[in-house]
Amino acid sequence: MIAREQMHARLRGNRNGQLRQLLNRANPKARSPLETIARYELEEAGATPEAGAELPIGELDLLLGRLDIETDGHEFHSQRADWEHDRHRDQWLIAHGYTPLRLTARQVLAHQTVELVRPVAQRLGWWPDCASRP
Repeated sequence: MIAREQMHARLRGNRNGQLRQLLNRANPKARSPLETIARYELEEAGATPEAGAELPIGELDLLLGRLDIETDGHEFHSQRADWEHDRHRDQWLIAHGYTPLRLTARQVLAHQTVELVRPVAQRLGWWPDCASRP
């Protein structure tokens, strides 16, 4: 594993300014490129989701208030046991006051994250421009 400081040391000069900015936004709790893409796009839209939030049911991809945003690639969610596990997690989350929202890899890669998350987060009062939050 390479440390952030080691990467910064190799990204000197004006040409690497954008890479340094991107590196500064990296989150060690992110477990996939999909999560990172979704988080970056939400942050650019003004939201600040928590990456890798720990709950008794396990680690969530992104948590915005009590909205659980899962970025599901087909590769890790296509087996029956995985599918059932995801439904069990969703049921637990709902029973404990969270709202799960599953985005497909195709949706995230098509840059639809904000378009899909914003209306749900607004309805729940967890989008930054909401006047009152639950």
